[in-house]
Amino acid sequence: MKTFLNTVFLSLFLSPVYTQSLLRFVGTSGVNERIGQEYAGYWNNRVAIEQQTQDFLYYGTERSYTIPLVFHFVLPASIQVTADQLNCQLSSLNEDFSGQTFAKGSAADLAESFYDSITLAGRLDMFSRAAENTGISFCVAQTDPQGNTSTGVDFANSLGKIWTWDDSVKRQGEGGLPAWDADKFLNIWVCQLADSVSGYAQMPGGPLQTDGIVIDYRFFGCGGSSQAPFNKGKTLTHLIGNYLNLYDLWSYSNRCQDDNVSDTPVHNAPNMGGDHFRHISTCDGQPMEMIMNFMDDMDDSCMYMFTKGQVKRMQAILAENGWRSNLSKWESIGIACSNAPFTGVMLQAPGTDDRNMEGETGVTAFSVVPNPAKTRVAVSLYAPVEQAGSIRITTSTGTEIYNSRHQFAKGANAFSVDCSNWPRGVYLVVLNTSSKPLSQVLIVD
Repeated sequence: MKTFLNTVFLSLFLSPVYTQSLLRFVGTSGVNERIGQEYAGYWNNRVAIEQQTQDFLYYGTERSYTIPLVFHFVLPASIQVTADQLNCQLSSLNEDFSGQTFAKGSAADLAESFYDSITLAGRLDMFSRAAENTGISFCVAQTDPQGNTSTGVDFANSLGKIWTWDDSVKRQGEGGLPAWDADKFLNIWVCQLADSVSGYAQMPGGPLQTDGIVIDYRFFGCGGSSQAPFNKGKTLTHLIGNYLNLYDLWSYSNRCQDDNVSDTPVHNAPNMGGDHFRHISTCDGQPMEMIMNFMDDMDDSCMYMFTKGQVKRMQAILAENGWRSNLSKWESIGIACSNAPFTGVMLQAPGTDDRNMEGETGVTAFSVVPNPAKTRVAVSLYAPVEQAGSIRITTSTGTEIYNSRHQFAKGANAFSVDCSNWPRGVYLVVLNTSSKPLSQVLIVD
């Protein structure tokens, strides 16, 4: 069996030959490692949940579940998420979890060339026996925790704040929005996330007040503010998989760590991009990787299936003795829920932005290249005026590995950092200036 503890800070890996302006970095494993440090009893809960899951695999009975969603938009007024974008996200979730996405995924639909079609058809044949309808569907809550009629959507103006994975977006005192009763609703926060993180989920076993999913607005839904190639709603599908106790198909800290699912191949790293060519794992047995699985990291157009084993794990967590069993009891306690499309709703934070962003002095054009890096990395920036600042780099656990103060000249600045002796892994590069700090994730491979 695979070990189920994943201690990596971010579930990240980049191929040196793959370049794209927008990349998807899922921060679930790092966030849950933090929760394990902050919340007493979390790891004991995880052990108990894993035991209940294993019991369900042998003795449990699958059934249909519908989960009520509530969306918390914490964005500046300048960023609009359209009603169509939200409708498309809900439709995408219900298609993905019902197996309809796989049913539509013929080689002709998904291939980009004749050769692509041949290789994809082979994979479709190989994995078709594992694809499964999860029996899980989603609706938007029409009743709030106090029993009042609601749209299942609320808003707060973030005033330009960029959020980190510390769960501050879930705290009203810090400008965020609090969770609705997380024992009864799946809370989803849509905001602007820092450090290239596309989103993260709290896995079962943590505190209710922070339970749910956070997703960056660029990865949410279809059209509107969502950006290609992650504009078909699959990021939220992946994160709900995490929320329902699925692990990613890889581990950055242990490239051949299993995901506790018997019918998924062991991946040595996440797959990125949109090609459909075979990727053979470097792990034992060299299995062909299941790049179309929702728990991998391909472009949205290439992801279209859960396996039978993954379905069993999600069913286990929703079963009567599962950690999230109360999510399906909304009808019995008087909560209304609907799949009716949103119409005429402007999903935009109220008011105007007092963003206090870069203004006259703030640094722009902050870049860290190459990324991934092997021996040296160049940190570049543009300063509109001369100003003091620093470049600080920490490991995934927060240990400072580099700190250098500078007097940034007006105009372009570039600094070379030797990383040849650093252990391979995930690092955070923080640029401190006279305005707000800027940060980027760095991979040393």
